[in-house]
Amino acid sequence: MQPGLKSVFVPLVRHEFYRKRGRRRQWMNRQWRLTYLLFFLMITLVLTTYFSLSYKIQLNYIWYVFFGLPWAIFGLTISRIVREWRGETVGWWLTLPCSRQTLISAKFAASFMMSILIALAVYVLILLFGGYAALISASLSLKDFGSFAESGLWFFFLDICSFPLAIAFGLLYGTLAQTKWRPAIPLFWIIWSLGWSIGGSLGWIRPDPSIQLSFTMILTVLISWTISWLLLVLTAWLLEKKLDL
Repeated sequence: MQPGLKSVFVPLVRHEFYRKRGRRRQWMNRQWRLTYLLFFLMITLVLTTYFSLSYKIQLNYIWYVFFGLPWAIFGLTISRIVREWRGETVGWWLTLPCSRQTLISAKFAASFMMSILIALAVYVLILLFGGYAALISASLSLKDFGSFAESGLWFFFLDICSFPLAIAFGLLYGTLAQTKWRPAIPLFWIIWSLGWSIGGSLGWIRPDPSIQLSFTMILTVLISWTISWLLLVLTAWLLEKKLDL
């Protein structure tokens, strides 16, 4: 970071974090998005009321939503690279007075900050509906709600640990599509699928709320963060050496 952390990297992260979508005509405006959001919340409220009054629901299963967040973050991160080409800002972006590593690191930092906010919003939303269900259900107590909130923090923590790898893979995939290594994209998905299948068969990838903090888990997280750093280095190298403009 030749010009300095404060003068280049921090403004870059701020720009990426607050950056809005391009000015192209969108198929759905803000009013319609708000309408769909309110409709979704209303349906969720009605279903929560129905199942809370009619059945003894298991609140902890709702937290399984968190297992889908890394996939969503992976997709959102790809768009951070793709929009530089779609918005025709790639020339400006690549000619900024800093290294490719700094450019990629800024996108990584902004994506990680945004992913934390998304996970926090999901946690609060689920917590509100869980509290509502516990309030109207005769089979749920305040103790049940406390246990529910505590287990949600564990799921939140697991997602925070997994976000760096999802973001790094997203940046790599988005960049790969713009380089001379584009034919390697099918290989990317093959390796990804094999890794997922092997991890699932060995029990590494399994929705298990009873999992506890251990040396093995800490080591796994540290290894995933190391792989994330290596992927960022590879992504910066692709931008520097293999870009296909």
